Amino acid sequence: DGFHLRRLTQRIRRDLEGLISSTYWQCCQTNERAVFFVTTKVANGTADLLTTSVNQQVIEHTEAMGYSLASSYVTLSPDVVHTSVRMLVHNFTFRRVRRTALEVGDELALSGEGDGKEEEVIETHENILSMRVGPQKKSLYEERYLPPNSTRASDIWRAH
Repeated sequence: DGFHLRRLTQRIRRDLEGLISSTYWQCCQTNERAVFFVTTKVANGTADLLTTSVNQQVIEHTEAMGYSLASSYVTLSPDVVHTSVRMLVHNFTFRRVRRTALEVGDELALSGEGDGKEEEVIETHENILSMRVGPQKKSLYEERYLPPNSTRASDIWRAH
């Protein structure tokens, strides 16, 4: 169901208060899956700490919700003539981890509440098959690794 922004903001605030005392900053949610973090008056060294802290909190928080970080990259906002500020934009892509149920927002969007049409069945599939843990009588891939007797090479250690 997207970011639980209030809890995440509290965690970031707690970190920031330990790092910097006189910085203006603000955190807003732009839509269900995007968060905007704005700050000013930060020295370069503090900015590195700040960025690391915020990124770490976002990743830990999102992983605690059952997601896994798939990729991340940083871009620099375009150099616009009428603005004197350029932003570093951090992009994180998270994937659901072993979830067979849809998120509430996705389920509502797909089900089309109030259509009056016949209900469609939404199927979800596990994308990672569960493996058995512990000793097994037979290897899962045994068939692949053992060639038929007719194609096996002779034993090189036996004298002919």
